[in-house]
Amino acid sequence: MSQRVTMRVVVPGRLSAELAEWLEPLSAVELPGGATELVGVLPDQSAVHSVCNRLRDLGLSLDSLTVEKERN
Repeated sequence: MSQRVTMRVVVPGRLSAELAEWLEPLSAVELPGGATELVGVLPDQSAVHSVCNRLRDLGLSLDSLTVEKERN
């Protein structure tokens, strides 16, 4: 059975609206100090891997990445 997860990624710098669109279903929030946090609920671990692959393909550096299982 798949389990929904919340994914949080912090990348250095600001993301353009076009770049943020490539990372849906994560939503981009600008943080103080110039970083961007991407947050979203994903259906399962497979979707987490897909987002990680997109981050890699876009050449984005990661400051942090966390994945939390949804609690019942």
